[in-house]
Amino acid sequence: MDFTFLCCTYNRAGDLAEMLESACRQEAQGYSYDVLVVDNKSTDHTRAIVEQAQQKYPGRIHYYFEARPGKSYALATGLAHCRGEIYQIADDDLIFTPDHVQVTLDLLRQHPDWKAIGGQVITRWKRRTPREI
Repeated sequence: MDFTFLCCTYNRAGDLAEMLESACRQEAQGYSYDVLVVDNKSTDHTRAIVEQAQQKYPGRIHYYFEARPGKSYALATGLAHCRGEIYQIADDDLIFTPDHVQVTLDLLRQHPDWKAIGGQVITRWKRRTPREI
């Protein structure tokens, strides 16, 4: 496996559905990737959202439940199960461009001395922006 999206989530099922869709619709020529979701003891319908996405994208999404509250526990669980040579910690409210995996891995292959990369994050406000509050 070349790349893993690692998402730790807690009660963000609505956002998670959009993130999973964008992560699973990658146009990654010559690269393999998967999505790993660590549910940090959510009480909403997070698991159902993941199961729906797993049916749509068989074998692409892996689900783990972490009962101990706290992102550090969820990350530890996720990192223990990452299969990708490269991984990205993916917040549950991110939306990825279809070429995200391709661009990321191409850059890292072109620059083997790089240990991490980042990129632009464009906000899509579902509510009023902080300046409006």
